[in-house]
Amino acid sequence: MATLISKTGKACIEVGNVDGVRIAGILLQAGYVKTPALLQFGVNGSKFAGNSQNPGVISDVFARVGGTNGNHGNLTATNMV
Repeated sequence: MATLISKTGKACIEVGNVDGVRIAGILLQAGYVKTPALLQFGVNGSKFAGNSQNPGVISDVFARVGGTNGNHGNLTATNMV
């Protein structure tokens, strides 16, 4: 499975308020620099990316703190999604 690791303290994926975004089949992993979220979907105040006629979709997306990249005690994220 494709894996994205946050290494700079930013989200692995950031989606603005755009129509019809699809994110699927990916693993998001925390890195050594604390990030507020591994996936930011939509902008502040928006419940979803897009609109009700063409909403965004998240499916088969997994997030973790830890994994195969060494010392698990130093990996951190405030929120997964």
